[in-house]
Amino acid sequence: MMHFLLRPQKDTQAHLDAAAKDMDFRHPVVGVHVRRTDKIGTEAGFHSLEEYMEFVDDYFDTVQLQKHVPVRRVYLATDDSSLLGQARKSFPHYHFYGDVQVAQSASLGKRYSSESLKGIILDIHMLSKTDYLVCTFSSQVCRVAYELMQLNYVDASDRYRSLDDIYYFGGQRDHNQVAVANHSAQDGTEIDFRGGSHAYVRK
Repeated sequence: MMHFLLRPQKDTQAHLDAAAKDMDFRHPVVGVHVRRTDKIGTEAGFHSLEEYMEFVDDYFDTVQLQKHVPVRRVYLATDDSSLLGQARKSFPHYHFYGDVQVAQSASLGKRYSSESLKGIILDIHMLSKTDYLVCTFSSQVCRVAYELMQLNYVDASDRYRSLDDIYYFGGQRDHNQVAVANHSAQDGTEIDFRGGSHAYVRK
């Protein structure tokens, strides 16, 4: 349904196809979306690039057990124009797809321009074409990319890692659950509760 509603017009599809060809987009590839600017400190917490890359490493290490991966590829989408250079410097054993100009167009001062719109459409499209997604589900960009990813696989439910929220759609009710039995905490990472207790699930 989402793919049908968001299907691009011919000129937009041509732009997406040309961009993928120009960057020589290949698999396997992990999509990473890092949103900074306006979300940090309000709707979402800060996460370092290293936090994202930890799960990228895990994914490729798992794939490597089944087949040889000559190049570890990452499509990096972000609104922080300095992040792509940082990624290439900090993780030289990875090949990063990304466009500094797209990141610059996503900055707060340019976010509502036509170039920014083209950039975010490209990022969402390319993220949805990856094999695995590492992002924050507090971001609608990440959630839309994950929704569009469903078309590419019979079951894409295990093809993501969110660093904050579980999946949700804007305006939906909270993820409230009711305990069916008593539980006593086994260590500091758990809490006590009784059967019938209500819990809000965030992660």
